Amino acid sequence: MKIMGWKFTDSDSRRFLKAVRNYDIASASDVELRVSLREYATKPDHAYFFAAVTEATRRRLGIWQIFGSEFNQPSLNCYRDLANEINQTSPHRSEIEFYTDDQYLDSDRFLEIISAGVASYQLDALDTEIVKTLAWVLAKTEVSYHADINLSPRFYRAIRQRDRSGVLTFEPTDEQIWAGRLLMGRNVVEMDAGEGKTLAAAFAVAANGLSGETVHVVTANDYLALRDAEMLAPLYEFLGLDVSTVLAYMSEETRRSAYRKRVVYGTLREFGFDFLRDNLRYTPDSEVHGKRQVMIVDEADHTLIDEARTPLIIAGRPRVDGRSIHAPRRVIEAIIERQERVTESLIRKTKLKTITSLAKLYVADPSNPAITQRIASDKRLLTRIVGFVEDCREDSDNPITHDLYYELDLRKGVVNLTERGQQFLEEKLGPLFDTVNLEGMLDSIAADESLSFDEVSLKSERMRRRISRCHNRINQVHQLLRAYLLLDKDQDYIVANEEIVLVDRFTGRRRVDTKYQHGLQAALQAKEGLSITPENELLAYLTVEGFARHYCRLSGMTGTALQAEAEFRRNYGVRIVRVPSSQASKRTDYEPLVCATRLQKHE
Repeated sequence: MKIMGWKFTDSDSRRFLKAVRNYDIASASDVELRVSLREYATKPDHAYFFAAVTEATRRRLGIWQIFGSEFNQPSLNCYRDLANEINQTSPHRSEIEFYTDDQYLDSDRFLEIISAGVASYQLDALDTEIVKTLAWVLAKTEVSYHADINLSPRFYRAIRQRDRSGVLTFEPTDEQIWAGRLLMGRNVVEMDAGEGKTLAAAFAVAANGLSGETVHVVTANDYLALRDAEMLAPLYEFLGLDVSTVLAYMSEETRRSAYRKRVVYGTLREFGFDFLRDNLRYTPDSEVHGKRQVMIVDEADHTLIDEARTPLIIAGRPRVDGRSIHAPRRVIEAIIERQERVTESLIRKTKLKTITSLAKLYVADPSNPAITQRIASDKRLLTRIVGFVEDCREDSDNPITHDLYYELDLRKGVVNLTERGQQFLEEKLGPLFDTVNLEGMLDSIAADESLSFDEVSLKSERMRRRISRCHNRINQVHQLLRAYLLLDKDQDYIVANEEIVLVDRFTGRRRVDTKYQHGLQAALQAKEGLSITPENELLAYLTVEGFARHYCRLSGMTGTALQAEAEFRRNYGVRIVRVPSSQASKRTDYEPLVCATRLQKHE
């Protein structure tokens, strides 16, 4: 047993791991192991259960590799060659007991049939056990499913003694076992990369699945979902759990069948949208998504924190024509050009020698190199500028913004038109920002007793359309300002195949199936000169956090959970637990280096 004292300092983990390692499960047959695991739901002994799953993992994910058609290990290939020769020359496959009697492998009859082949190679007892079992399993898998084939502990002992290279060794670590125990509760486990989070999750999946609960395992993409499900399927199926995947290309009927399995692997996108689509169906019989009992999330910080900013949305028909955005686009471009001339004049005339000029440039164009370089060279300057800006905002005659068209706050992600900017817009587009007169006219129409009911309805509808167009134009102006001033090409989005593709700033990954809402996507398309796609009607909407709350129990694992501990606690009510590395790290981690400018970053 491994010495764990220096790794696990708390008494709970040390006591649990010691209990797991103290169980001797290696002497149990596959039948005995399977029966004891199925009793877990009625007699939950966590330490024994984890010991039994550990042994099942050693066998089904480790030793059973030798039965695979792609297995190739020089020190063990001789056994497969002998087994194949016995299968070709011995008559056991013509006997009915080979197909009907589970004890046929250990019967005197089977040993008698293959004895001639075994004797010619002068095999000892261990080699005979290996070759006999290989011949049995290789032939048996042609007519039986691998999960239904049970072997005796003698074969496992023999193969372990002969596997001197350790190629068939698949040994869960203490860290994986303890992480699996933590994942059974409402915990997010932090484990370093390469520590085996996939196998750690399998312990929790098996425990919840054998307790009768449906488990959804969320992975980062379809490839990982399929890879993890296929890798762990031999273990799950030996335990009596059926496993499936939900992938993007699957049909509705295939999805419905997949969700009926006890263990389902997929991405949060697939789980979430299947849930949304079910809420739009007319009858419960047509629903696809299964029970929402246990969710285990891989890369939990990315999925539950970073991706939580982007909601899951199902859209319907286009609501309005997107061509109406071109007129405000031209005006916004003119406003930005005018403000650029204001900032150039400010830098040229003042040389940024006063706090007022610095604050004005910071509000007008906070990413201008002239201000970023000054802030980078003086650590206290930014605090002084922000304080001065806040003081000036309380002044009715703000000296900073009176000749600006808009003001920017990149830290908050906000852009606001100044009074001068609003006046310029209304000169070009007509009255936008005051709909009080229109709303007063609408009230007057409703109160006019000289009009018939039909006339009131007709005039009121016309006035509402005018007000709606005015509100829509205001929204277009606001979204265009955001698109031009807050979103950067090749950082927040890219243009690929004449389309806007969003980019996750945290990971750099493309979010191909994600679009901005409320007119911002159309504003970006107008900014980049692309064809405008009208925004669709919103049919169903759900946040990642809201979807996760539909599950009875949520847990997860990642390599960087502690950085988002407060958000995990606040948003999901889970605690973060750090599991130490199984080996000392050889990597040197340095403190993050923050660069104020792109030039500094490249240097």
